[in-house]
Amino acid sequence: MKYFKIFLPIIFALILFPFNLLNSQELSGKYLAKTITYYPNAVPVGEIPKPPAEYNRKYLASLLEKQIKLPRFYWESLPDEITSNFTNVYTGKEYKSVSELNQDVEEYIAPEIIKILDINKEIRALSLLTEAERNSFIATKAKSLGIPAEKVERVMNSGYVVIPFISRYLASKDTVIMLIKPKDKKEEKVRVPIIRVYLKGGLTFFKVNFQNNRYFVKPEVMIEEEARSAFEIKDGNVTAAEDSAFKKASNDLVFSFELAVREIFKLSAQISEAGFNTVSFPLGKREGIGIDDGFDVIEFVEQPDGSIRPKNVGFVRVIKVADNTKRNEFSKAQIIIGGIFAGRIASGMIVEERPRFPFDGVIGGLLSPVKIQTGKFKLNEQGVGNDTIEISSHGKFAYTVQFNINSNYGRLSNSQISQLWITFGGSIGFIPIEAKFFGEDVKSALFGSLNFGLMKKFYFRRLALAFEVDMSFSNFEFSIKKDTVKYAVSPAEWFWGASAGAGVEFVINPDVNMGAKAFYQITSKSNEWSFLRKAGEDKKRRKIKFSSVDLSGLMFQFYINISFKNVAKVRKLG
Repeated sequence: MKYFKIFLPIIFALILFPFNLLNSQELSGKYLAKTITYYPNAVPVGEIPKPPAEYNRKYLASLLEKQIKLPRFYWESLPDEITSNFTNVYTGKEYKSVSELNQDVEEYIAPEIIKILDINKEIRALSLLTEAERNSFIATKAKSLGIPAEKVERVMNSGYVVIPFISRYLASKDTVIMLIKPKDKKEEKVRVPIIRVYLKGGLTFFKVNFQNNRYFVKPEVMIEEEARSAFEIKDGNVTAAEDSAFKKASNDLVFSFELAVREIFKLSAQISEAGFNTVSFPLGKREGIGIDDGFDVIEFVEQPDGSIRPKNVGFVRVIKVADNTKRNEFSKAQIIIGGIFAGRIASGMIVEERPRFPFDGVIGGLLSPVKIQTGKFKLNEQGVGNDTIEISSHGKFAYTVQFNINSNYGRLSNSQISQLWITFGGSIGFIPIEAKFFGEDVKSALFGSLNFGLMKKFYFRRLALAFEVDMSFSNFEFSIKKDTVKYAVSPAEWFWGASAGAGVEFVINPDVNMGAKAFYQITSKSNEWSFLRKAGEDKKRRKIKFSSVDLSGLMFQFYINISFKNVAKVRKLG
């Protein structure tokens, strides 16, 4: 019983992860990673009044291929010899649904692939054990099929067949009003012709199955997304505008497909070594894992009824990617969530990929320092009584809501630098203020800022220390309205600043951190303001000298950090 429990995780790992591409196929002693064969055109399905041009459909198919061409698979485009019948059929046919398309794939492509897959059965039946015998037999078969031998060998190892499709497409003319400033003239509104494009599509994975000594190909899973775009019609060239709009929509549509495929075909491996703070496992560059990639830790637990079920017991992040392309090396990951004394992560447990985008979203509150000199100033505005501005007091901070997108440098650059982040975002809020503007009370000023910088995190289990340096641009404005005229004052130039700070984060779960930071910011100073008078479309600005403004001082941030998962629609068909 003791040894049975030791080997139980291994047995169930093989059962639970049949699609793990680390599991190779044995062909007479030779091990090959699974191949995905790919049809290089997007097939139109559904009610599409005017399908996109074929070169645009091929463009979308090529983008989809680039997105999902992961190192964990071999990739091979389907040879024309296999797809010619299917191409002839769909070219003269209007599919009402993806399911109709799938039926034709099963009828016209699957049999041609199965002819090649059956070579495996013949190799086993003839007991061709040596490499030379095997290669000679494949070359003979390839010649009879009219397909290069290397392509035949890849298709022989097919695990899936991928067919891209377009399920909805609409291109329509429209016009938009744009502000254009001719040389030496005022800005004017001009109506500009555009093409709007709505595109919906994706791809279907057909799984190659082997049962009762025969191969068959069935639809397994479908990924679908939609996108919209618009492009200006220049010189009356509608086709060029539609092509540009289609390409823009295609790029937007395929954005999350890589993550969707990683979610479907998750990598997994057994933990070979477990320490107090790190684990090692046999995945690396060969499978395409990157620095800071996350993995759930799974243990197989016996239930009261005697059944064995997987249980999520922890979470780790990769801190060293092994180069296992030529030799056996293990990647190392830091334990983020896991028992310290009881319920510790141990060797023999399974790590399973937890795919996420290489950028996080951050939302929270920011207290930004404000110093405004009190004083009174005459505006000399004709036709307005009490034409003065007076600031009596103000709050010490601007109270803002901050939004950031933090991009993981290591994952974007394929480097080995762990937890280095490029930060970019902005904040918007208000400054409490006591002021009189043309004799009317003003209680708050609208405040906004933009920031970008670098952040480095150091994790110890669920706690992380974060150190950050930023550049920022900030400004504020307060205003009143008299009849139909708006009056506003703001510092004449945005305040640039530099800040440095540190903080602590707590890991609530693998996708959510909660944190707080303190910064010290140094900014430029100014007593030059901009006075705006706006009546309808007529704007007039002039500069005035007034109170000195300084935004230097301590800043405080409180936030939630969220990791984003796949957003494409995934539907199982089997």
